[in-house]
Amino acid sequence: DYRLVATPVGETTSKQYVRPETGERIVDGLRTAAAMSDARTLTAFELICDTPDMQDTYLGNEERAEMYRFARANAGALTTGMHETGDFEEWLESVKTARILDEWIGGATAEELVEAYRIGPGDLDSRIERAEWLLSAAEALADTVGVSVPSVPRARSRL
Repeated sequence: DYRLVATPVGETTSKQYVRPETGERIVDGLRTAAAMSDARTLTAFELICDTPDMQDTYLGNEERAEMYRFARANAGALTTGMHETGDFEEWLESVKTARILDEWIGGATAEELVEAYRIGPGDLDSRIERAEWLLSAAEALADTVGVSVPSVPRARSRL
């Protein structure tokens, strides 16, 4: 007789309708962010954008070097270091998405973001919608694992 029982993190992950890999990545990112001295809204966005449930944002050849410079300049606010990622290109795409979201809550207009990052208006809307959902999941998971990352609810409230 066997009985399967979900862990508290597994139960919260399921209730938030995110993939197990997303739940794991968010929990790891929350723990990292909770220990950071420079956690800010960019941190919250990067940890949710680097999950399987966030849509990728295409990274063009011309943008690659700029995103690399941005990631290096903001390394203290990112939960994953350049040398820690399994797929550097995919991670840079998540950094780009996080940057777009952070600029959005910073006051950039949709037109400015569409022009600067070659993203369609509908794509921007879908990233914002997914970010709200994933930040909500991150808040629930933070409660489950008992960590406090104030930049997560702050980012969500500003979307």
